[in-house]
Amino acid sequence: MGHNRAGAVNFGFHGKSQYYTEVSWERMLRVFPANPVKHHDGSWESNEGSVVVAFRVKNELRDKMTSLFQEDMRRLEAGLEIDN
Repeated sequence: MGHNRAGAVNFGFHGKSQYYTEVSWERMLRVFPANPVKHHDGSWESNEGSVVVAFRVKNELRDKMTSLFQEDMRRLEAGLEIDN
């Protein structure tokens, strides 16, 4: 079950407000629309079409999961299939 919160909370500043959550559960992916970024000059970059993915693993699995994730990203960027 999911709920798309994109645009649900913008405080009157569509594309310029940020939504944060710190909740994540072990082995559960949470995907959110990427927050916009405010640059030093005051301009905003919307990051429209980008996402932030959050997931939690046990500390002893951190290095293995990081390695697997980096390898999958390398293969995706190279246009290769990801092994199941």
